[in-house]
Amino acid sequence: CHRLSDKPSSNEHDWRELPIWLWMTHNDVNTRLLGERMAQNNQPKPNQWESQQARWPSLYTCPNCWREDKSWEEDEIFDHLHSMYWSGNPSYIKIPSEENEPRKPVRSIWKVGGFLFCIISLAAWFARLSKAHHHSGRHKKVDH
Repeated sequence: CHRLSDKPSSNEHDWRELPIWLWMTHNDVNTRLLGERMAQNNQPKPNQWESQQARWPSLYTCPNCWREDKSWEEDEIFDHLHSMYWSGNPSYIKIPSEENEPRKPVRSIWKVGGFLFCIISLAAWFARLSKAHHHSGRHKKVDH
């Protein structure tokens, strides 16, 4: 089999097989899980429309991916997968890389937390000191 050779294929069709296979497997699992869930709930087997709703992408998201008979169009599916996952910068999926995204130093969180701890501790200390001073009677005026 040429797919098991040590030499990478230069044929684009060979490179398209894996994402299409993963997509088909994903949809098969979704459809199977839908059927199992309906069986557990004592509901009838899913009809064609319900099975279509379990598949990705939806008819709404990618209308060109699906034919009238609810079968799929491989080139359109591959283009949709490519635009979603490998197109460079998808507009609504952003996964920052560590080298491009500046990280906020953790110590700044500790500084803010330490500052708040000090303020609360000082307020509690003054409240306790004031209460102790009030109970001691040293705050009262003495007439001589």
